Amino acid sequence: WWNDEEVYQLERRAIFSKTWLFVTHTSRFQKPGDYRTFDITGFSFLLILGKDRQLRAFHNVCRHRAYAVTKKECGSSIVLGCRYHGWSYDTRGKLLKAPEFENVKGFEKDLNGLWEVKTEIRESMVFINFDVGNEVTS
Repeated sequence: WWNDEEVYQLERRAIFSKTWLFVTHTSRFQKPGDYRTFDITGFSFLLILGKDRQLRAFHNVCRHRAYAVTKKECGSSIVLGCRYHGWSYDTRGKLLKAPEFENVKGFEKDLNGLWEVKTEIRESMVFINFDVGNEVTS
């Protein structure tokens, strides 16, 4: 049963998508723009250190065509750009540029930033939680 696909999918939904998970240590992020990508049971996300020295996590998915924002395991850039159609995001996940969409009626850049993943830092250890309704407990 421990290698059954149905059990895996159940655990993926019931455990890994709803639990606080330790992912890394803050010492791996030295300067603004330093980022690392992770994959936990098929959930791809990245952690990036902002200009404000705040560490944030985002799903590694461009809002335009769901292409990965970064394919690298780690790097440093204060602007993350999707190579598919050139959408770019800052370290806060805000959409900076969306080529060809400047004049699209009803398109709002402010509503098309990266999807944030809950992040909590305790004693320099970084935890994430994919469940938007799950609050931190002491």
